Amino acid sequence: WRGWSSDVCSSDLITVRTDPSTATATTQREAPPSALGCAEQQDILLEVIGYFSTHFSHAFSIPEMADQLHFKLEDIESALDHCRHKTASMALQDYRLSRLCDQMWDNPSEDVGLQIARCGLTDVQAACAAFETCFGINLADYHWQCFISKASRSQTQATTNHRPVLLAPTSATASTMA
Repeated sequence: WRGWSSDVCSSDLITVRTDPSTATATTQREAPPSALGCAEQQDILLEVIGYFSTHFSHAFSIPEMADQLHFKLEDIESALDHCRHKTASMALQDYRLSRLCDQMWDNPSEDVGLQIARCGLTDVQAACAAFETCFGINLADYHWQCFISKASRSQTQATTNHRPVLLAPTSATASTMA
């Protein structure tokens, strides 16, 4: 999944303090607040990501996931906060949004509402807002880019195979052609 790797875990926190009299900033490294070591946090993250990948398409609660994985909820939250700077709910939402990106890329002709629902996102408006916050692009604009890219890939593949490309018109263009 984009943005997730198993080898990233910060071992220090950085605090920036500004001296108002001199307007200078200093940084100070502090020990992490978690009682878990980096290796334990990575183990938890791998299990959580695995759970996300298996269950993202349907509703579940984070405490339910913790019970299923046999981890304390606090340890999951601590590992995600320390290594990803996210809550478990935020991480799940980001995972679902990434799966939505993948679905749109693979099949931009499919109904977006169906793709949103298939990713476990229940509210289309909320999904659109979260998508833009997460990726910095409007969901409709991303969908359009996926559609154009798919057409370009099809054109390139057909040209490489020396076959003509026939793009099926949408229902809107088909009615105007009649």
